[in-house]
Amino acid sequence: MRRIFALILVMAKATGGLTESTQNPAFALRQASEASRNYYLLYYRPQIYRVDGKFRRIEVKVKGGRYRITHRAGYIAD
Repeated sequence: MRRIFALILVMAKATGGLTESTQNPAFALRQASEASRNYYLLYYRPQIYRVDGKFRRIEVKVKGGRYRITHRAGYIAD
């Protein structure tokens, strides 16, 4: 079971997702509902797009320290 959860953590981190480990599903659902109330969806397109199959990292920065940012780790240029 720990191995499965570890894989879920890796997948969530790579895709910008979140995980919740709790014995209280109602709490986890409330957390998910709260997180989905206030969000921005940003799209990114590089100025020069090279189709070479390489992985490109994405870094997102926001001025101010009161924001929680989740985003995917990057993309494969294909």
